[in-house]
Amino acid sequence: MFVAAPLPSSSSRQVESSALAWVTRLIGARDRRELGQLLRQGVLSWPTVERAELVEQAELLDNTPMPDRGACQCWEMRSEFGELTLLCVWSPPHDSDTLEFIGYLVQAYQHVLRLLDGAERDPMTGLFNRKSFDETFWRLSMNSWESPQHADSGAPMSGRPERRHEDGPPGYWLGVLDVDHFKRVNDEHGHLIGDEVLILLARLMRQVFRRQDRFYRFGGEEFVVLLPSTDAAIADSLFQRLRRTVETHDFPQVGRITVSLGYTQIRSKDSPAAAFDRADQAVYLAKKGGRNRVVCFDTEPALRSTPALPPAGDIELF
Repeated sequence: MFVAAPLPSSSSRQVESSALAWVTRLIGARDRRELGQLLRQGVLSWPTVERAELVEQAELLDNTPMPDRGACQCWEMRSEFGELTLLCVWSPPHDSDTLEFIGYLVQAYQHVLRLLDGAERDPMTGLFNRKSFDETFWRLSMNSWESPQHADSGAPMSGRPERRHEDGPPGYWLGVLDVDHFKRVNDEHGHLIGDEVLILLARLMRQVFRRQDRFYRFGGEEFVVLLPSTDAAIADSLFQRLRRTVETHDFPQVGRITVSLGYTQIRSKDSPAAAFDRADQAVYLAKKGGRNRVVCFDTEPALRSTPALPPAGDIELF
């Protein structure tokens, strides 16, 4: 949709010296958020730049009007794993030094982003790994909302009117997915076929969920999903859709498999361990109830009254 502004073939001394200083700072970024902040600061440091925004294209399309292409230059950037980021820069048009300076920064940003992605991704499925989960979770937890009545009473969310536009932001959700009888797949077909099942499952997750959703492989056949800015009904429909999609998919040499899912709403000041434990308890209940089920911790009376995960010795979880 957007085409990167063309870069001139030669550099001025001012462009080279300024770009080198900022590229050095970009290379030292510790995480994706800091990298994005440094890119924006670097672009804004150029004298003719009036404004610069770095946003995910999905957020731009969903929440804000598209920028006037006559008023800004737009760079559409793609990370190693395909995530779209849009850099919009408001500056006088046809300023070759400005375009070249920003071009240097964009190239450095892309390079560092690929390095960060390599450390934060599961090499087999391409999904985020457990290392990158905590940072994203804390950001969602600090922005999440849960009404005092719901938090204090322990009442289920179903049947309660949605008032998120009046009282706070929409909910954030954490889901845990576990492949049913995955040990049997490895035992009967071998680990290479088991790995192929996990790769195909990751692809199905990308098809079902939205651009703003985040998926993680925690190890083995266990996956975690973070759904931002979603109400209870949409969260349930997405998890149910994934369950049905997996159930009806024909996995080569294996045939049909099923998954059990548990999910919970992320609470204000929640911790990754606490939210994961609630969703994991819901997975346990889904397994105990026959597998190939989706269970919400927040709407299950048996789970609301159970403080700890039951022992796994009396049921085959895999």
